[in-house]
Amino acid sequence: MKEAFHDPDKYLVQWPNTALAEISCENVIYVGEVTGPSEKNNVYKNCLDLIRIGIFMKDCIDSAILQGAEIKILGFQCIAYKLDFYVLDLNGEGLYTMNHITQISIPETVKGLFTFIDELHILLNIRDILMKSYDVFIDKLQNPGLVPLELKSSFKGKRWIHLNLKGLSVKLTV
Repeated sequence: MKEAFHDPDKYLVQWPNTALAEISCENVIYVGEVTGPSEKNNVYKNCLDLIRIGIFMKDCIDSAILQGAEIKILGFQCIAYKLDFYVLDLNGEGLYTMNHITQISIPETVKGLFTFIDELHILLNIRDILMKSYDVFIDKLQNPGLVPLELKSSFKGKRWIHLNLKGLSVKLTV
């Protein structure tokens, strides 16, 4: 999956082997968690991972706003062979909205490659969102004197995350 989002002329994709809590959210625009097949039925762990992804995404968007970049933060959760993608945006005072974009299946066998090829356009669309956010973010880092985001800056900081996951709406205080 790394190669789908890696562009050596612009940015490097790095997958740290540490928990999200140990990583600084500065200059991060894409986060995720991977759980192996042996833990796919551990609902408590997988829900806790999703909440941590949401909180980390919120911290990343706050960091980007402080640097003057109005971007969306992407996230993913991979559990066994299912990969869910999320996007987080700041939509109002203290209202961070994390929406489930899509789910794709990673092939377990060669037979599953045909389904994966049909879903390849989904990865390309997500890559496009990532690249647009990256371009805006890098532009703001290289040109810090441009107009700051007064409106979004006033929105950030409160700790509410609204999750919209497959028709289920949840509001978290973090």
